Amino acid sequence: LTVGDGGPDGFAVVDVLTLAVLKLADLAALVELLHLVGGGHIAVVLAVGVDQTALLHGLHQLHGLLHVLDGKHLGEDVQTLLETADGEGSMLVGVVGQHHRIHIMLKEIVEALIKTSGKTIVIDADGINVLCESINILKESKADIILTPHIGEFARLLGVSIEEVKNRRFGLVREFATEYNVTLVLKDSTTLIATPDSKLLINSNANSGLAKGGSGDALAGIISSLRAQGYSAEKASAVGVYIHMTAATNSA
Repeated sequence: LTVGDGGPDGFAVVDVLTLAVLKLADLAALVELLHLVGGGHIAVVLAVGVDQTALLHGLHQLHGLLHVLDGKHLGEDVQTLLETADGEGSMLVGVVGQHHRIHIMLKEIVEALIKTSGKTIVIDADGINVLCESINILKESKADIILTPHIGEFARLLGVSIEEVKNRRFGLVREFATEYNVTLVLKDSTTLIATPDSKLLINSNANSGLAKGGSGDALAGIISSLRAQGYSAEKASAVGVYIHMTAATNSA
């Protein structure tokens, strides 16, 4: 999830696949925090079947800021999200989950954003996985795209083995970033950042504190936030990786 441009029109997406993982009170607190730090518009993406009434009961104080995208009316949901996101400086998509309906909805959202948005789009996790099915749409994009895969996601994107990515990663990230005109952040113990003009940045400061589920989601959010604040895609990625690594070092 990410906050847009840090102002009153900031935009955030909160993914809730199961209320057993995130209690209603916790979600309400999270949304309130997002609002305080600049998330003027909040979207909650729900798996079909989740009780919206119970969810919204804990968020009534934010009425008017909350958009519920439940996937029941897919075309309308995607259009709502596109219209809301149109004024934002940066968007982060893909940090969701494996529910089938969410996968279908995410695919529609990612492809629509790539084809129509001229903004910065940071694509992570399942957003990268859905791109495997239609990777060439990256070449049609008007947007400034930053991809943040780990080794496994990048291997799926290329249609090669993880071993091949490990053996040829320096060349593969450069080739990919150049061919598809994207900034690519390949997350691993040594993180690589490749730019559309074939520049390669390397962060070799391995940190065991980053070997945790969800740490990559945090990195994508940091990069998206920095890009929304005016950093170039290259600098947002490089500074984001550094901040992420430093935070892990300080908390290890």
